[in-house]
Parts: sequence; C-alpha cells; structure tokens
Amino acid sequence: MISSANLTVGRVRTILANAGIECTVDDDGDLIARINSLKVLVKPMPEKELLKFATVLGAKSLVSRGKLVEAANAFNDQMVMVRMCVPEQNSKVVWADYDIVIKEGLSEEQLVAAARRFGEVVMQGAVLHMSNVLS
Repeated sequence: MISSANLTVGRVRTILANAGIECTVDDDGDLIARINSLKVLVKPMPEKELLKFATVLGAKSLVSRGKLVEAANAFNDQMVMVRMCVPEQNSKVVWADYDIVIKEGLSEEQLVAAARRFGEVVMQGAVLHMSNVLS
C-alpha cells in the first residue's frame, strides 16, 4: 500500500515500470512517464498527501488564447477526471492535470490504473473537444 510516508519518485517509477509504462527521471529529479504517447509528469507530493499527473498539449500556431480557453472549458464540462486549463504565462499550450488523494492509502494497482486512465481521458477529450485547436 502506498502512503504519504513511502510516496517517492523511486517507488512510483518502479511500480509504473513493472506495469510496462516507460519511465525516466529528468535532470531535475522529476518522473516522466510515457502514457498513450503523452509525456506525463508524475509528481509525488507526500507533504500534501497527493500524487499529481500532468501533461502539456501544444496549440495550433494561429489559435487565439480565447479559443483555447473555450476548448478547455468544453473539455472540463464533459470530462470529469482531468482538468484542462490555459496558463496565463503561455497561451500556446493547454495544461492537463489530475490529483489522486492518497490519505487513506493507494494500492499499486490503483496507481497504475489511474496513470493509464489519465492518458486515456486526455487523449479522448483532446480528440472530442479540442482537435480544432491542438497541434
């Protein structure tokens, strides 16, 4: 069982890798997993009792920030698990994230299922609600 006491990059990497998910640790010590062709940041946050999944999707070059926000809102209206937003500091990307609360513990199977589901929801939502604005 994963708890905040043993939630580490190394442990999460081992669990995901054992499930066949390609993982690397970058120079900053961040865990990057390849899920459904997405590069996903998998960030253990034991101090907050959370595990965060996040990815960035690029926008088409001529799409306005307003259109991106509209598309992100359409995604958020339909896709409950993942949140999409357009960062103010970079209006040419869309940020997708999902937090898992680990306060009561998380099994290895639940972690792997959540990682895979995150990738599926982002890809499905992007195709259904954002294909006209994403590159």
